[in-house]
Amino acid sequence: MSPPIPDSLTDSVSGQEQFNLLAVAWGLSHRALDIGDIIPADQIQDVKPPPPRDFSHRFVGQELT
Repeated sequence: MSPPIPDSLTDSVSGQEQFNLLAVAWGLSHRALDIGDIIPADQIQDVKPPPPRDFSHRFVGQELT
C-alpha cells in the first residue's frame, strides 16, 4: 500500500510513482546517525496522562449573576 500524496504536493508531483521516488530521495538525504533507532511499539512505555485540571475558578458563581 502506497502512502497518500499530501495535499501540499499535489501540484508538484504528477503521480504516485513520482511521489514514491521523492519520498525515497528525502529519506536517503538524511544521515543514518540523524534518523535514530527504530523501537517496536510494544517496547515503548506508556506516557502517564496529565493530571485533571480544575476549571471551577474560571466560572462566575450564582451569587454574582
